[in-house]
Amino acid sequence: MRFTIPLILMVVFLLMFVGQQINEGDIDNDKIRNIKNFTETNLVWNFTTQAEDNINISEDTDWELLRAKRISRVIYKFVDFVGFSFMELGKFFVEFGYNNPQYDFELFISLIKWYFIILILAIISPLLIPLIAIIYLIVAGCKRLYNKYIKKTK
Repeated sequence: MRFTIPLILMVVFLLMFVGQQINEGDIDNDKIRNIKNFTETNLVWNFTTQAEDNINISEDTDWELLRAKRISRVIYKFVDFVGFSFMELGKFFVEFGYNNPQYDFELFISLIKWYFIILILAIISPLLIPLIAIIYLIVAGCKRLYNKYIKKTK
């Protein structure tokens, strides 16, 4: 849960940032682009569901096969819905970034990047304390052995 919301926000801001970069490239090249046509042709959800198997229900139908095909249809429709929704939202955010170049989305991306770095450090920090303790014990043991060796040689 800690990673999903910042990851979704990062994707949203990155898509808006892509729209801004397309706009800046068009301004640099003195070109006017129809962004709606651009997103409709380049961001296309191409998921093809498996061929609809016509299941004829009869007395000798294997019920396990029937249930499996129905569940697989539900799963395929759900995946199709999620993919289509994400592509449409992606088109929206790219168009928003293209039409609003005055916003600075780079700041949000850097904030989310620093959030991920802090989050990773927070996850790793419980591992650092035992690691530091082990390194300390190794150094202290080596120092102790060295002091014993010095005393023996005197």
